[in-house]
Amino acid sequence: MWSLAAMTFILGACSASEQTLPDLDPATTTGLPVTSSTTEPVAPCPTAAESSSEAYSVASVDVDGDGIADTIATEFKDDGWFLIVEYGRGGTSELGLIDADPGGSVRVLGGADFMADGREDVALVVGGGAYTQSIGFARSRDCELTRLVFEDSTPATFLVGSSVANFSGILCSFAPTSPPSVEQYFFSLVDGAADEFSFAGSFAPYELNGGVFVAGPGDETVLSAEELQRIGVFDCGDLSL
Repeated sequence: MWSLAAMTFILGACSASEQTLPDLDPATTTGLPVTSSTTEPVAPCPTAAESSSEAYSVASVDVDGDGIADTIATEFKDDGWFLIVEYGRGGTSELGLIDADPGGSVRVLGGADFMADGREDVALVVGGGAYTQSIGFARSRDCELTRLVFEDSTPATFLVGSSVANFSGILCSFAPTSPPSVEQYFFSLVDGAADEFSFAGSFAPYELNGGVFVAGPGDETVLSAEELQRIGVFDCGDLSL
């Protein structure tokens, strides 16, 4: 059985909860947080390159992290290769690939978000030989394309490929699970006795600091052909050759 005092308390609480409060204008009421769902539009970039139908390779990469796909293309003109981005929000940027092979097939592989900040760096093939391909990276900041470079300011490139006697490849690491880096490795055949091939070589990490790949200490070792095949020659996120 409820006591009279308890019943009086409950009825009083119910009556209070049913009271109608005056309407409040959040724009004028002091002491209350004012929130807005309106977001400022992102300004388009300037137009630094005219659109062309002569693109050799095209890919969609979000280079500015605005959630809108940007169109990345390689194009051969004026006796050289160029990387061109058409931003999804408007505008373009162009970068001359000074280290690209004029007679090669320079193509975009896709995007690699090294910094895990939503802005994808562009991975591309800038050259190649009989057994290897040369991989470079570019990025867009403040509506401008630039290459990722080594410490001596030369465009950073990494060799990927294999033959009967040689293996070269790269292993990419991404933030935040590890410092962003590209580990380059080279191995050469040293012993093929009794069909048990062994290869001597080293792994050399290049940690990405801003737009610069800084070389770290190498790690020399000997691996079997089976071990090298398990590593693969190209492990860089969702990219593929």
